[in-house]
Amino acid sequence: WRPRMARLRDVVIVGGGHNALTCAAYLARGGLDVLVLERRGLVGGCAVTESVHVDDVGDFKFSRASYLAGLLRPHIVEELGLVDRHGLTLIGRDPYSYTPSSSKPGAQPGLTLWSDAQKTRASIAGFSSRDAENFERYEAFLDQAKSAIVPLLDGAPPDLLDSRATASERWEAAKRIVRSARGAMTSPSGSGHRSSALDVARLFTCPATVLLDEWFESEVLKATLCTDAIIGSMTAPSQPGSGYVLLHHVMGEALNYAGGQGSPWCYAEGGMGRVSGALAAAAEEAGAEIRTEAEVDHILLEEGGAGGARAAGVVLEGGEEVRARAVCSGCDPHTTFIKLIRGRNRSQAMGVEGYSKFEDSIRRLDLSSGAAKINLAVSRLPDFGFGSSEPGPEHMGTIHFEHSQRELDLAWQQSSVGLLPMQPVIEMTIPSSADKTIAPPGSHVVQLFVQYIPYELLNTSDGTR
Repeated sequence: WRPRMARLRDVVIVGGGHNALTCAAYLARGGLDVLVLERRGLVGGCAVTESVHVDDVGDFKFSRASYLAGLLRPHIVEELGLVDRHGLTLIGRDPYSYTPSSSKPGAQPGLTLWSDAQKTRASIAGFSSRDAENFERYEAFLDQAKSAIVPLLDGAPPDLLDSRATASERWEAAKRIVRSARGAMTSPSGSGHRSSALDVARLFTCPATVLLDEWFESEVLKATLCTDAIIGSMTAPSQPGSGYVLLHHVMGEALNYAGGQGSPWCYAEGGMGRVSGALAAAAEEAGAEIRTEAEVDHILLEEGGAGGARAAGVVLEGGEEVRARAVCSGCDPHTTFIKLIRGRNRSQAMGVEGYSKFEDSIRRLDLSSGAAKINLAVSRLPDFGFGSSEPGPEHMGTIHFEHSQRELDLAWQQSSVGLLPMQPVIEMTIPSSADKTIAPPGSHVVQLFVQYIPYELLNTSDGTR
């Protein structure tokens, strides 16, 4: 009799979020033996759909955290067959943005941004004819900046001086740098508008408010566009660097592959869990194994490797040991290097002093976010004065409630000292207006993305906290 040897995997992946599932699918397609270990009873991480039952009404399906699928890379959709073989359906949003006007007598009915340039121009002209003229040039400017960024998205930042890189890797890095530089200097196809490379470079260093003030005069248009610069961050739109996030306005490309129409930001039919479900199906189709309710306690290290130690597998909460030639982590850096590598294992990794410095750098990472998500099941649609009980254009995209950039900046100022903003920034989406599979007939799912909410509240003298 001989004891049974534990199966040695090629790769163990800690966590079953959408990035980990994508990793699993590609590694398995490359012929490796891959095991994904997920703590929860379902995969997806932040990209999940979970149901709430309301008596006498029915089931509501909520995208608990992430709620739009536009930034899913189109080559991943194509190569993994997410739409063609695994049931993912992407739904465009048109119009993609609506900002109700103020309630003052004689005010415009609201600002609506469409995929159709002429419709958008007509809506903006109700607030400023100059802005209506400039908006097409502004979008061309963002598209030009996007052309500089896209070649850098699908790989590590190119480093021609990396001594560990092979000649072919350096050559590929050089080609990506050249494509990026060309994108920064070339006008978008057919637009007729070209900005200088210096203008494009300013986008990455300049405050969003400064850039938008240069382009537009209407406060409601600037406030609507400015929300793109702060989404999910704990950064004021008046701070340097916030301008870069304006690129989110044009970065989404997933819908282009799926044959849909609408803005770069799109819904996944059935909620964001359908994205993760399609990725999981692609990984399993390629031969990967996915285990849920399998929480990893820590990562195993053993002597060897360039730093004096190498990952050799993981130990689960119940004590089960899973050996692997490599370990990938789908968790954030703090969880991976502080929580999952423990005690003696840390000094094994780089030596006591080396790992101590590395650990300090991880602890100093700023992972703060001012965002909160509120999911609502409602019995009827919000009425913005159009009097219809059925979904209209005003319900299809992201609904904004801010009318000046100053409102966004003030909310950040209050939150940055631990106070709840008197007027938080709210982006409302109603995915059930376009997706009939997530709410009972006549009812709707409303999602509120709220900023800026301080993670730690200030203790005030009057006891309100």
